Amino acid sequence: MRSLLVAIIIGSTSIASFGIAQAAPLDTPVLPQHSLVQNVADKGMTVAGTAVNVRQHPSRNSKVLTTVNSGDKVVVTGSSGSWTRIRVSNSMDGYISTRFLK
Repeated sequence: MRSLLVAIIIGSTSIASFGIAQAAPLDTPVLPQHSLVQNVADKGMTVAGTAVNVRQHPSRNSKVLTTVNSGDKVVVTGSSGSWTRIRVSNSMDGYISTRFLK
């Protein structure tokens, strides 16, 4: 019995040393995964461009949801690289290239 217990302890130590994941204790907090989109406090900004595309995702290849024009007011809700997440209306959020905002 004693040799079986030693084998189990040694076996679990060697498994841990090979990088096999072990479960965390139940009281360990689970941290959220980092998002590529950085959330910011809602901030009003003005569009500086004519017929600027508002896209579904922060990419030039993403679907165009609508367009905004120079002087339009938008609410900034986040950022991702050179893209800014904006709220165009109460029901529409999308991404605009940051260079078109002032």
